[in-house]
Amino acid sequence: MACELFPADMRTFAGMAIELFWATAMCVLALVAYLIRNWHYFQLFISIPGAVTIVLFWSVYPVQPLHIAIVSTGLHRLHF
Repeated sequence: MACELFPADMRTFAGMAIELFWATAMCVLALVAYLIRNWHYFQLFISIPGAVTIVLFWSVYPVQPLHIAIVSTGLHRLHF
């Protein structure tokens, strides 16, 4: 989906750049798994960033963007 944000002639480069970051992250994850031998600590280590992201997202966006879009267009008044 991110490639669709680029013009047609730049999509190949954008796709390669996205895959490069993904592949680098997989290599770093393998290195971290090698360094953290206990799988319980490893699972905790890779789960904390996601949990922090969810908490920060809820604190920054107390009302969901979809709810704002529905209320602003008046769709909440429709009864099905």
